[in-house]
Amino acid sequence: ELVFEGEIPRLDNYETTTHGSSMRVKALEPARELGSIMGALGPAASRVQSAEIIRSNLEAVFLELTGRRYEPEEADSVMAP
Repeated sequence: ELVFEGEIPRLDNYETTTHGSSMRVKALEPARELGSIMGALGPAASRVQSAEIIRSNLEAVFLELTGRRYEPEEADSVMAP
């Protein structure tokens, strides 16, 4: 997952999803492909504020389905009578 300052650029040749200032890039071997992904961003790579490798788990599935991270406080408010 890449977080950008400013507009999220287009990234050709990769499957991506965006939400807010974040772009998720699907990759079979993300650690190995990160350098190529950054190179493919060209000048826009200088606007990357953070890069995080997210491995498949329940939180990653939640993020993929909802477009947002799971926050335990939200679950508490939904469960409260």
